[in-house]
Amino acid sequence: MKKTLSVVVLLLAFLVTETLLSFIISSVYIIAGYGVFNTGKILRGINEYAMLGILRLMFYFVFSIGIFFVLDRELNLKNRVAQLMIINCSMYMFISLLYGLIFIPDTKDYFAKAFFYIIILSTIISPVILYKIPFFRKLADDTHKVAIR
Repeated sequence: MKKTLSVVVLLLAFLVTETLLSFIISSVYIIAGYGVFNTGKILRGINEYAMLGILRLMFYFVFSIGIFFVLDRELNLKNRVAQLMIINCSMYMFISLLYGLIFIPDTKDYFAKAFFYIIILSTIISPVILYKIPFFRKLADDTHKVAIR
């Protein structure tokens, strides 16, 4: 039970960090694309990423827990941050492809939108940021020790 709770807390932290990073990356993308600070587009982007974060929590989270256990047990890299980056990004891409190609095929245009790639970038960066925080570093290391037993 403790290992499952640790994984749930770690994955929730990833999700929150990814959502915040998506806001920031999207804002920079909008400013760079328009050359000006466009408040309306930035607020719309924040709304979209907040809704996407909630949808990911509702529809992706349960799958993520199982996939995390499998990948964390099977993938043994010496660099824990690189391992978490690979696991986190591959979880998101696998579940997105699963939904986009099998469960809800009408959403294939999702993969052509910039926000899909912004979230991929966020899933790669979030383990790096969280691993710098001692609590999450210990949590990530503990989940790996439990997974390889």
